[in-house]
Amino acid sequence: RYQNLGKGLADGVRTRLSIAGLSILSPTSSKELKASGQRSEKMQNSRVEKYLEGTARLEKETMSVAVNLIDSTTEAIIWARLYEGKLEEGLGGIVDEISLDVARQVKQPLRKDKLHALQNRGSANLDAVIAMYAGNEAEIKYRDSANEEDFVEALRSYQKAIALDPDYCLAYVHLGDLYEARFVETDQAADLQAMVRAYQKAHDLDASVPQVHVGLGWAYFHQGRFDSAYASFKKALALDSAEER
Repeated sequence: RYQNLGKGLADGVRTRLSIAGLSILSPTSSKELKASGQRSEKMQNSRVEKYLEGTARLEKETMSVAVNLIDSTTEAIIWARLYEGKLEEGLGGIVDEISLDVARQVKQPLRKDKLHALQNRGSANLDAVIAMYAGNEAEIKYRDSANEEDFVEALRSYQKAIALDPDYCLAYVHLGDLYEARFVETDQAADLQAMVRAYQKAHDLDASVPQVHVGLGWAYFHQGRFDSAYASFKKALALDSAEER
């Protein structure tokens, strides 16, 4: 049930620290460095100064997360903390605490008002969050394989996330992304229509999310509405720049 819990925590912290102005490695780059037998050397070559390691444990309805901030040159732990929270309260609280603490440790303050804005576009329902991340994993497989079974798996996960939390803006964005990926492969009108509906619903829920306008931009582009596509992409850039301030 909670196999995507760690990914949800990691992605949440990564997003918040990026908003704080920190340069964060992509998930793919992070995995490559972790798998390397010469991690310290490769991190220095990639100009990585510090990195986070963490473990998450579940006992009954309590979630415990241990986080270490490590110097990439010396491999020394320079800060550590244990966080605990109730599953019913969702990931948001613990993710915010970790992000605020890490930002303070690297002297890059993170404003709480920006965290509140992020919470509004996420979900307080832990199972909905986990379902969305399961959809992300299946969607990545589909984009690599174009296998219909992977598409169906991703679709069911996103639909589950939306059923659990009908106001989950980002779940609709990812649902639109999934249909867009298949439309590029098949050029089926039904996928284009489903893509537009998903992005429009996300827009109705929260028009301040940059990804919503990126999605609408691609929907307009595929419809041949190039002026509208340009306007949407421009809006996404403006919102993204505003979040960085």
